[in-house]
Amino acid sequence: MKMIKFQLTVILGLTFLVSNAQLDASWKVTWQDDFNNQNSLNSQLWHTNYDWRQGYKCYEKEGSHYFQAYRSWPTDPHGNYVFDPQAVTGSPGGGKMELIVKQKTLTHPNTLNACVDPPRYETRTTNYTAPMWVVSQQAFKYGYFEIRFKLPALPPGKTNEGIGANFWLFGDINNISLNPNQDIVWSELDIFEFLHNWQVPPGPGQNHNFSSGVHYTTIIPNTTDTVIDSTEGTMPYIHVDFDGTYKTMGCLWLPDRMAIYLDGEVVYHNEFPYLNKLMPMSIILDHNVAVSGSNLNPNTLIDYTYDIDYVKVYQLEMDCTTDFAVCEFNPVTYNNNVKKSISVGGYNCDARIPGNFNISFRAADFVELKEGFEVELGAEFYADITDCNEAHEIR
Repeated sequence: MKMIKFQLTVILGLTFLVSNAQLDASWKVTWQDDFNNQNSLNSQLWHTNYDWRQGYKCYEKEGSHYFQAYRSWPTDPHGNYVFDPQAVTGSPGGGKMELIVKQKTLTHPNTLNACVDPPRYETRTTNYTAPMWVVSQQAFKYGYFEIRFKLPALPPGKTNEGIGANFWLFGDINNISLNPNQDIVWSELDIFEFLHNWQVPPGPGQNHNFSSGVHYTTIIPNTTDTVIDSTEGTMPYIHVDFDGTYKTMGCLWLPDRMAIYLDGEVVYHNEFPYLNKLMPMSIILDHNVAVSGSNLNPNTLIDYTYDIDYVKVYQLEMDCTTDFAVCEFNPVTYNNNVKKSISVGGYNCDARIPGNFNISFRAADFVELKEGFEVELGAEFYADITDCNEAHEIR
């Protein structure tokens, strides 16, 4: 039976860090970009890709389809990507990447219109330019995904209607070489999708609302047909007031639950049966233009800038073959990795966690805290049972 055992235990100043996944010492940064000292996209970490419509975002109005924005390459001369290596005061990295929607009219001859059925080639005109998807080279399964960013403070009379900044994960059988769950064709986890909410009465709350959710498609057993088991757990829209300062948002994705964080606070959490079957997924940063049937109009703020200070991925480090049993605990050499079992302390043992340490005991079978185990005032300590069969992945 999996359990946490307490024998004679003296605990002083104990802090169980359950509200913010990154503070638990077992979580390690396994991937990051702080956009520091760089003037272009880091090709070892990112690549760019068109969106669903092959570079052109369409929306429908009165039965007709329209293109509004052209997705430009980072090397295109439309100014949709800006890198400033020393722009963010107080940030560990200092740099930032800007993804910008601009107003610019372009004509595109012999362009595929994938918004109609059947698709056809035609000459199209777009009135705006937007960045392509910025996609991580690596794919991840489970972890805590964090971004520090800001969106524009909207002047009076201006909205973000038709523009939505996104931070999300996506994987499918075409871009993930190994799919251990053959019944999943593609999967998506939206950490945030911002939009202008026309269902909210006019006012500040109408702008910069975000939602999160999980989407996936499965193969019907014994067939080659697919069914979209989507959408799972889409949360109600939450308004965020952008006043020129940066916000930190994150998503904790575990085999049995997910949670969305805004500036360190949980704003949404849920459990889904398919979270453990979602594919390894890449990180995507982008704008929706136009978004959810809402087109840009004269009240939309242009230029519209999505500032990104950093993106980080935290994952659990596994050491699941180790039975860690000590009488004398040394916090300096302890690595906080997930163990098979942990037993600390005993008769006449010194198993103290000093006040300046952050220690996590995670194990698959049990965590046993015996006589002599103490946590001093000012220390941070976390203990939990963690399933080693659900190892965190990065590919």
